[in-house]
Amino acid sequence: MVSNGNGNSGQNLHHKRKTFLEHYENFCVIGRAAKATGICRTTVYDWIEKSEEFKQAFESAKKGIVEKLETEAIRRAYDGIDKGVWHRGERVGVEKEYSDTLLIFLLKGNDPKKYRERYEITGKDGEPLEVNFHIGKGYDNESKTS
Repeated sequence: MVSNGNGNSGQNLHHKRKTFLEHYENFCVIGRAAKATGICRTTVYDWIEKSEEFKQAFESAKKGIVEKLETEAIRRAYDGIDKGVWHRGERVGVEKEYSDTLLIFLLKGNDPKKYRERYEITGKDGEPLEVNFHIGKGYDNESKTS
């Protein structure tokens, strides 16, 4: 078998990388996936740096994770989640709870031009703003004493 320089066979390395990617897609967090695989998180970054094939597989898994998280965000923002209603220690009903915060992030992410927080301020008729600073007596260069 071919050695990868770490005392592991190439076949074992391939298995570890595949196992890590499966855990990564499940946990959505590099650290947890690395721990479940029995490796250090720095090993993952080494693999990304040294193997173009692993880097591509990692990026593909990452895109899948983002889609998974977006799907859950949409569900919570749009469909809502059921929350128990309690009275005197007893569950008396269920109410639907929606996440306005997730909805805001989804809107900003999907149409940043429309929902951005940064606004451009212009002068009259879209012209550039003209800014003049006037420094009072005692603060301008001419009135300073040496």
